Amino acid sequence: MDLDSYFSIGATSIDSAQNTFTNRTVELDAFAQALDAIAVSYPRAVEAVEDLTSPRRNVLTFYGVGGIGKTRLSRELETRYLAAPADGDAERLSHRVDFEAGSATDVEGLLLGLRAALGSYRPCWPAFDLGFAVYWERAHPGEAMRTVLNDSSSFRRIRRDVDLGSQLQKAIEELLSSAGGVLGIFTAGARLAGRSVRDRIRERRVLQECPFFERVVDEPDPAKMRIYLSVLLAWDLAQLQQKASRAGRSLALTVFFDTWERVQDGEPRLGSVEDLLSRLVWLMPTTLFVVSGRNRLRWADDESRARMQWAGPDRWPYLDEGAGRVEPRQHLVGGLSPEDSDRFLRLRLMRDAEPVLSPEVRQQIIRAAHGLPLYLDLAAVRYAQLLVSGRTPSPEEFGQPFPEIVLRLMADMSTPQRALLRMASLVGRFDLDLLLAGAPDLPDSEMSRFLRRSIVRHEPEEYLPYSLHETLRHAVRGADLAEDQWSDREWRRAAQQLTDEMHRRVDRHTGGDVSMLSTYFLQAFRLAPTLGGVEPWLWQLAARLQSLGALPTLALAGASLERGAPAQVAADVFAAVARRRERGPEPTARLLRRSLNDPELDEVGRQFATHWLAWMLDETGDWDDAEQLRLGLIARNGLFAPFVKHALGRSDWICGRLDRARGWEFALSDPRQRFWQTGIQGRVEWVLGRFAEAEDLYAQRLAAAEEFGSPQMVADVLRGRAQLLCFTDPAQTGPGLEAAEIYRRLRVPVSEAETRAALAVSTHVPGETASTLAELATCRASGAGVWADAGEVLVRCLEGDVEGAHEVRSRMATEQQGAAYGFWLAITGWWLDEASGQLEETDAPGVTWLHGADDARSRWQEVLRRRIPSR
Repeated sequence: MDLDSYFSIGATSIDSAQNTFTNRTVELDAFAQALDAIAVSYPRAVEAVEDLTSPRRNVLTFYGVGGIGKTRLSRELETRYLAAPADGDAERLSHRVDFEAGSATDVEGLLLGLRAALGSYRPCWPAFDLGFAVYWERAHPGEAMRTVLNDSSSFRRIRRDVDLGSQLQKAIEELLSSAGGVLGIFTAGARLAGRSVRDRIRERRVLQECPFFERVVDEPDPAKMRIYLSVLLAWDLAQLQQKASRAGRSLALTVFFDTWERVQDGEPRLGSVEDLLSRLVWLMPTTLFVVSGRNRLRWADDESRARMQWAGPDRWPYLDEGAGRVEPRQHLVGGLSPEDSDRFLRLRLMRDAEPVLSPEVRQQIIRAAHGLPLYLDLAAVRYAQLLVSGRTPSPEEFGQPFPEIVLRLMADMSTPQRALLRMASLVGRFDLDLLLAGAPDLPDSEMSRFLRRSIVRHEPEEYLPYSLHETLRHAVRGADLAEDQWSDREWRRAAQQLTDEMHRRVDRHTGGDVSMLSTYFLQAFRLAPTLGGVEPWLWQLAARLQSLGALPTLALAGASLERGAPAQVAADVFAAVARRRERGPEPTARLLRRSLNDPELDEVGRQFATHWLAWMLDETGDWDDAEQLRLGLIARNGLFAPFVKHALGRSDWICGRLDRARGWEFALSDPRQRFWQTGIQGRVEWVLGRFAEAEDLYAQRLAAAEEFGSPQMVADVLRGRAQLLCFTDPAQTGPGLEAAEIYRRLRVPVSEAETRAALAVSTHVPGETASTLAELATCRASGAGVWADAGEVLVRCLEGDVEGAHEVRSRMATEQQGAAYGFWLAITGWWLDEASGQLEETDAPGVTWLHGADDARSRWQEVLRRRIPSR
């Protein structure tokens, strides 16, 4: 008897096969045939990987309704697959991803999981290891790879039998003949990334035989590079598969994707998790992927062609509905047949090698189960519990709808055990302390007994390692008819205690572990309907997750809500913020206004939505309306007051209200607020022509950014310095180059364009106007706008093209949105005064020159005069 059954029904003469697997002959045969089909590619594995156009046939899919036994089937297939080789001529490797966990959808984590699986067979995979090293430099500047992989709980969970960080470091050092101290990826604190490993690769001219290697490692965008790293791993694997095949041996890698429905959310689209994973599968044609979920894969659908990188029946002919019976293909996993259901129940409980359940009881259960293995399993547990209590169960006690099974389970539980079941049903995942937070008076012994019950799943590698089956979890509250059933008030109290515990954990965590924070955000948000609303701290956590780039988490908030739930409007706000870049500012603003008109949105939610509505108005040029919204928020002095003050200071500076911009005060003990204040004040001094003062403030701002540990904050400081230095010290291009590189890696195109506009002014060579103007035009088209225009006026003035400078400045005046960047009209006019020797119209209404306009005029004209002698 296994431990789960022992602690569920006690020490009896009943023998329980808790992990009974009913032979699904069709599915087992399909898997065997799929393995044979993929093995056909091994003799020419390298050619298969290098062929990027032929259709793929490396995906086997099992889909069906929840509770039908897909996960049990998937795990059984993996067990049999790994146990099959009986000689030394076959090597089988596997990797499993359960998308129920959430963090598994991260492509970087999936790549590392695959690498760890292969690392258990061989410590070095040259193309991938070097490619990943270059990627790490660009995607994680300043982070030591070995330390992060070895110390991060997220990566430690990938595979415990492989010290992945150490293995990668050793492989990279040996491939490049470089000690760890030489390579930046092994040293924390390096800011400029993407150089040392790439340079070393070029010096040693390694892996020139891999056709993809140079193209992948030369890709400057780490997000795009990450997608194609899998082809390097596939190429490494293909080398060994082909070599082994020619020696009469085999090397197989099979990947099991379970709970795929968590990925298949909504329509497919380019860049979605589903699209990225389909690309990974496409690039690894000699690896078999076994996918299990509730729905068919749609990669072969004609409708997916325009929404995914590689889709359509010509790409995935074996996933098409008309594929015939060739394997691997897609299989609908139906309910167990009556015969298989009977076999399941007979094997589930045995005594002296004979079935415990009578034929009459088995038939009653089978009729009600409709082939659902979960129902069969719970009914068998219920039967055993009645039997060991001294009763002989009758057929009439079985065959009720599924919620009745829950009721029967609860009836045989003690009061503390029922309380724990109810609390466990409130959350998707939990640990011992979280559950005890909802029942602080329960003894540990009750918790231990509950965790040992067969209805509780245990996955020790997860943050929250315990869970109930989703179908069971959803049925508990509706089936709670016990004598001590909870009232609505008791359900709310338990939900509040669980939420408070998650709040305490989030507050204690000062780092940026996105996976952990996302888990608690989604767990706490699913309690909102029970609580009747969203907790204020969840809105703050949403802002924190947004700043960390965890937009998919915000977009998923509403996935667990029933239609019409009280928290639906909050989920709509989170989704609008998460998808604002895809939808654009105007559609996002409309969505946020609609949510603000919903009476269900609470006060803190209104502040959050209003804050983001103001940002969308900024992007459409409605500065005055945005200011009024923010002033209203400031008057309320709510949870987002520092964020709002920063936005107000920024808009004051943009609109020329320099006195008010400089007057906003922040809590300087907080690095983020110190970063905001010094940034605004530095910009003000810069516009006033007080360049030395601006430099001092930028230095303070940089210190705050580095204390906070955010690459984008560092880039923002460096961009400000680049915009200052292009006028005062154009030879200093280092800050601008570094900022542009970070923005490129982080995919912030407008900020990158503004930085490159400053670099174009800095690097302008007298007499070579055409190339400078072409670069500025490119920056303007990428969103740099007024920054590129101002730079062009300066360049034309330096070259004596006063007429051309006049035309650009006139365009600036025509395109100006309200008072935005009005100071540039004055500054460019002052340059024209200096260049033409005539007094120009330089009025800039609304700009408050704190030391007088004449003082600012002389300082900005001096900028032009210092550059003219270099012609």
